[in-house]
Amino acid sequence: ILEDLQEKIPQIQKIEVGIDSSKTPSSFDVVLYSEFKNQEDCSIYMQHPDHKKAGEYIGQVNTQRVVVDYTT
Repeated sequence: ILEDLQEKIPQIQKIEVGIDSSKTPSSFDVVLYSEFKNQEDCSIYMQHPDHKKAGEYIGQVNTQRVVVDYTT
C-alpha cells in the first residue's frame, strides 16, 4: 500500500518500505523511507488524499510511530 503511492503521487522521487530483520527489543518492525525534490513537494505529498488514506490504515495497525524529517 505504501510503495504504491509512488505511482499515484508524482512528487515522490523515491519510496521504500523496509521490514526489520534484527528483531531486537530496540528495533521497530517497519521503516518508510521517501525522498522529495524539495519541502514543497513533501507538503503536497502529505496533503494528498492517497497519502492520507494510507495513513489511516497505518494508524489502525501500528502501536508506536517515530518520524525523522531532514534535508540534505
